[in-house]
Amino acid sequence: MHTYTAIDTIAKLIFAFRNDAQWYLLDDVSMYDLRNVTVNLIQNGNFEQGNVSWKYSTPFHGVYGGEMQNYDPYVQAHSGTWVYSDGSMNVQDFLSQTFLTTPGHNYTVSYYIIYQIGITSEVNVTMWP
Repeated sequence: MHTYTAIDTIAKLIFAFRNDAQWYLLDDVSMYDLRNVTVNLIQNGNFEQGNVSWKYSTPFHGVYGGEMQNYDPYVQAHSGTWVYSDGSMNVQDFLSQTFLTTPGHNYTVSYYIIYQIGITSEVNVTMWP
């Protein structure tokens, strides 16, 4: 779980993945304003609606990039049946979502991630701005 203090009215949550020769599985992403913990600001954080609300990009043209998956004998969602799966090799690829915030408010982000350790494994989670 991470905490973020908003400095603008719009923020972006960005996941950057690289896992040479293996895969990451991401599920149950949530973002809550600590002043109102009843509303999850992340849309489709459990990926049950496929790629709805998420933006995927691979600016460095890596192979085995990310995708939404709903059934695979090697993929197990934390909840539901869908999960984001990513095995980008040699370079990072990105999954992001933009949402409204209130400047000065504190937010908490959480997510479930599982991975198979590859030769080079990295996940970066960034809030922008």
